[in-house]
Amino acid sequence: VCKLFGRESTYRTDFLNWGLKDPAILRKQAEAYRDAGSQKERQTLFEAHGVRWSELWRLPYWNPTRMLVVDSMHCILEGLVHYHCRHVLRLNSATAKTKETVEFSTAFAYPWPIYDMKYNSNVQQKYKLSEDDEEQVTDIHEILQRPFECEGHHCLDKDSFVKKLHTCKLAPLRYVCTLLNLPTTISTVKNGRNIEIVAKFKAHFIELLLNWMPRSPSGDVHFSLRVVNADTIKFIQEVIRTLTRPGWINHVPHNYCDANAGTIKADEWRTLSTIYLPIALVLLWGEVNQEAPVEGSHFLKVLDHTMALFQAT
Repeated sequence: VCKLFGRESTYRTDFLNWGLKDPAILRKQAEAYRDAGSQKERQTLFEAHGVRWSELWRLPYWNPTRMLVVDSMHCILEGLVHYHCRHVLRLNSATAKTKETVEFSTAFAYPWPIYDMKYNSNVQQKYKLSEDDEEQVTDIHEILQRPFECEGHHCLDKDSFVKKLHTCKLAPLRYVCTLLNLPTTISTVKNGRNIEIVAKFKAHFIELLLNWMPRSPSGDVHFSLRVVNADTIKFIQEVIRTLTRPGWINHVPHNYCDANAGTIKADEWRTLSTIYLPIALVLLWGEVNQEAPVEGSHFLKVLDHTMALFQAT
């Protein structure tokens, strides 16, 4: 119902600029889907417009841009809240164990492909990742975006770069290399001759990533904020432990984000996203020194975007 469409729009959070589609155009696209002569033609139309026929179009006043209800099923059961909390905010066991501060530097932005079976099925059927591996994919992305072989406190040299990547498992390293379309072989010297060997081991894929790293990324080096660290998670856990809740509301693990908290179930995600996380994040990011944060600040943008998602639960 908005003008955004396709994977290239996945990370667009400026929802005020999304714009609504013309309902008259949506109606024509829905009718074209209804009148298509084959399932293949329907699939082609859907891939082009993202619109299917609905019986609601029989109502002359139907306007999906204004009348759609919140889809809480997809928000929770299909994993949108799960993905946002674990992979966007980084509320996970890896962050809970980190000793780094909130600030980190990044030299450039890159449109990393997301780990998604629907979009990357050809790769992921071959390289299926565990949940821990998925988190390491994001860690690798962050390492690759760090300033490299330059001057500055946050800049990585070659040894630091290799050391950081060696802490990651083979599967996520291979996965990142595959989605970057990097070569599947590396050059080496054997018996005085240069030969190509198939990349198999961690060191091989790290070498491929090392060769891919831009030494002088375009644009000025800029600084981003990592909004969550171990202290953030401790505060959220404290809110969960101390908040008084009605008896009919199910509890959630007090050690949420710790590795031994177990798998969070759909009902627990609903409770987290409607009660505990809104309270905790508003307390953390909703004010600065007992005053409203500066309009347009990074933390306020993250908070607004997160609350917009939680409202859909």
